[in-house]
Amino acid sequence: RMYKFSSAEKEYRMVSYDVDGMSTRYLEQIIIFGYMTFFVSALPCSFALGVLAMMFECRGELWMMLHRYQRPVPQKVESINLWCNIMEIMIVLSVCTNAAVVIFTMPTFNNSHGYSDFSRMGIFILFQYFIFLIQYTIGAIIPDDPIEVTIQRQRTEFITSKLIDRVPDNNVDPLSML
Repeated sequence: RMYKFSSAEKEYRMVSYDVDGMSTRYLEQIIIFGYMTFFVSALPCSFALGVLAMMFECRGELWMMLHRYQRPVPQKVESINLWCNIMEIMIVLSVCTNAAVVIFTMPTFNNSHGYSDFSRMGIFILFQYFIFLIQYTIGAIIPDDPIEVTIQRQRTEFITSKLIDRVPDNNVDPLSML
């Protein structure tokens, strides 16, 4: 008679998930994001192709995590902010490159329509600042973290202060009320 493994035993026999290899996975997504943003004015369908590639990338990664690897141990990650900073720099550079492509290569803004190089440079700068203003406004309106994440962080800080830092409660002692 053959022994049937439980789901926990099956998972234990799987390969452990390589948390250290996350940098290469993030890098792949950053490269796809770069293609999506840097070349969108020259090839408008690059955004749609990038979204499609990201969907396949995420679905493949999820399938691998569900069927090929052990469940990873949750841990706090400090390096995720570095990738966020890289993406913000890429966004600024892509606004500049796309503005340059639009202003300096479109026939609408060439010298035959009465635009000098100086006026095109002014339009280029104003266009960039207009896009950055829209970006800042949207960033100010939409919060960085959902309310559930904010509440969970506050709970974690509270529990840490009570259990690890041993901060006393501010409540009145019930025995002193007698």
